[in-house]
Amino acid sequence: MAKSHDGSEIAETALDEAQARFVQLREIVSAIEVMSEAAAECYEIETGHAFIPAAGSRASVRAQETGAVFEARQLLEQHDRETAEKSKVAGVPLIVSGATDWTDVDVIFNTLDKVRERIKQNRNQEIFLCHKGGKHGAEMIAARWARARGIAQARFDPRWSAHGRAAPFKCNDEMLDDKFAATGVLLFGGNGVALNLGQKAEAKGLTVMRVADLAKKASQN
Repeated sequence: MAKSHDGSEIAETALDEAQARFVQLREIVSAIEVMSEAAAECYEIETGHAFIPAAGSRASVRAQETGAVFEARQLLEQHDRETAEKSKVAGVPLIVSGATDWTDVDVIFNTLDKVRERIKQNRNQEIFLCHKGGKHGAEMIAARWARARGIAQARFDPRWSAHGRAAPFKCNDEMLDDKFAATGVLLFGGNGVALNLGQKAEAKGLTVMRVADLAKKASQN
């Protein structure tokens, strides 16, 4: 509208009205973000689990303070300056995956604490987690750790409708995209998808750390 402005009073009035509407809508979006973040915090207090949105990002100012959750496609496809700045994640990408039936919280928390500290000492940078946003097991626990430590997260959603059963494997490829320059991969147990991730990461020359589920092994013996 600004580009087609011809200087007339009608065009000026239309532009003013459009700008006022834009400001109003932006304020509404900000209010919704505040309410959404408050609801997410209530969920975390009541359940003790990190809240990961089913779609979209969790990147409000309040979320940034305790570890925002970004939809990975926002980081891969940054269309404009404002979106790019909002979706900018500083730090070293660390990919986390594993078994959906993993229950040992302490092992994941302690391992991530050690890896984080090692990277900070060696590279003087913070990490941010890359995962598929799993609602159970290793990825869910890792997301809880990130929220507790104020670490940002990039969530790679499997696109089932587009890729069918290959969707999790496509996510592996996206997480290993050279645009992210991941520092390594942490696997807590896992299945064929996790095995595929580890193999592809090693083929790229990345360090892969595999942590066995000792509690599960003990119960099977």
